[in-house]
Formats: sequence, structure tokens, C-alpha cells
Amino acid sequence: MINTYSSFLYGFTIDSDNKYLDFKEGAGSEVTAVLTTGDYTLQDLMQNIEDAMNEAGGLSYTVTANRATRIITITVASSTMNLLASTGTNAASGVWSTIGFALTDSGNVTSKAGTTAVSSLYYPQYKLQDYVDQKDSRKLREATLQTSSAGLVRVHSFGVDRMFEFSMKFATDIFQPSSGPIVNNSTGVDDLREFMQYCIQKKFLEFMPDKDSPNTFYRVVLESTSDDGKGMGYKLQEQYSKGLVGYYETGILKFRVIED
Repeated sequence: MINTYSSFLYGFTIDSDNKYLDFKEGAGSEVTAVLTTGDYTLQDLMQNIEDAMNEAGGLSYTVTANRATRIITITVASSTMNLLASTGTNAASGVWSTIGFALTDSGNVTSKAGTTAVSSLYYPQYKLQDYVDQKDSRKLREATLQTSSAGLVRVHSFGVDRMFEFSMKFATDIFQPSSGPIVNNSTGVDDLREFMQYCIQKKFLEFMPDKDSPNTFYRVVLESTSDDGKGMGYKLQEQYSKGLVGYYETGILKFRVIED
């Protein structure tokens, strides 16, 4: 068992409905940044926005986030910008709501923060069980072993995969007292189902082993479940054997760390 409660950040999708970011630089004319479509972690989405704005404009932009509040901030160096969330040519297909910005132009500013927290955040209701840290679970990627006639051994691989392994238990809608070890959540089971349905699509997400230290995170993807060795299926089991009707568990989940 891990001794902290954990969390997972997920759910960023960029497509034709939200891939544009219209803005002005100083007193200049409108510029349009076009984001690359796909599914993203928070870190990857911020980099996508930053790259698109720097490519479209002539100034230098940075995109950051307060991971405790999940608020995104866009900053420009050495000038001002006007983020055209309302009057931009592509405002109807803008990224603004996805990144938590109000649908109003920013006016000329050097920095602008969103107004709402972004993405979906899943909190397991109990500390992760059967926990194996990525430091203790590693495997050579697509490794092959060659043995010469003289008995010499050579291993060829494409790097090392790091894995987190754990199970989630005691997911429930049943009321829990604040003094107890299980976090109260009236939609706990549905929240877990939604999270697992996202994971089996093999989309990247961010895992925080300690929810109270959100700046320590890992980009991961579901590698396997107890029900599917390829991580494309899951089965929640009600904990009847323990006399816990209305309490569910996932079985063993393996998440592979995504290397940069």
C-alpha cells in the first residue's frame, strides 16, 4: 500500500471544434494559432499551445499551469497580447473553454490566467493497494537475446519501460464519515467507471502518487488490467467475498510511464 491518497488528471482532447486560438500582438492585426489535434495530458497540451502561438506569432509565449488549482496562464515576453476569445475569426472553434478561459477578449495584457479549473480529476477513494512503484518495476523494451557459439550473451532492446502497479479498492457511493479511511463520494462508482473507460482507450494521463503534491507527477498510459493483458478492457468486481456489498475494486492495474 502507498501511504498517501493519489489522483489522476485526464481528459484533454483537441479536434476541429476547439483547435484555434486567435490573438493580436501589441497593436498588430489578428493572428491565428492552430493547435495539433489529438488527446493530451496537461503538460503536453500546454506545450502544444505554446508551440502553436510561437509559430503563428512574432513574439515569445509561455504557457504554464498552477497544478494545485488547475488554472492555465498564457504569458508574452517584451510586449502585450490580446486573446480574442470573443471576437476572433475562429472564436466558435476556439480552445478557450477547454483551457478554462472565459469567452471574452483579454484586452492588451502581458499575462492572462484562466478562470476555471481544467480537465477531469479522479481521486481513488482509498489509498492504492498492492502498490509497486516504478522504481521497482522495470522491463527492457522489445528486448531480444542472442547467444553466440562461444556462449557469449548479448541483449538488444529499445530502452526500459517503467511501470506502476496497483489496485483500487473500496469504490462506493455509500456515505463515508469524514473520520474514516474511505473518502466520501456519492458518485464514486460512476467516477471510477468513467476513469477506466478513458484509460482503456490507451490515452495518456498524469498520475500523482500524492494528491497533495500535484507538481510531482508521471505521464502514464494503461498497460494492462486483470481482465485484459493489453489494457483495453476492465472489470470492476463487487467485494462480496469481504461482505462489502456496494464496494468495488479494479483488480491489478499496470500503468507504463511515458518517457520524453
